Amino acid sequence: GKAADYEIVRPFLGFQPDEANSYRDAASRLGIGEAALKSRIFRLRKRYHEIVKEQVSQTLGKDLAAKDELMELMGTI
Repeated sequence: GKAADYEIVRPFLGFQPDEANSYRDAASRLGIGEAALKSRIFRLRKRYHEIVKEQVSQTLGKDLAAKDELMELMGTI
């Protein structure tokens, strides 16, 4: 299911490369091509960014302040 697929993709969602995992192996485990996996990871990272931005914006209430807060947050990850 989706939870099992997520566990395979999760190591690639971080902002630091994880050399213990390869795109080829993960794609094979998911039964998809390497290009499809990279596309899926790109979309997941984009959605993650959108969700974090929404949460920060709701907390701070101002878009400009949210951008500043996001920059600081991403610098600590």
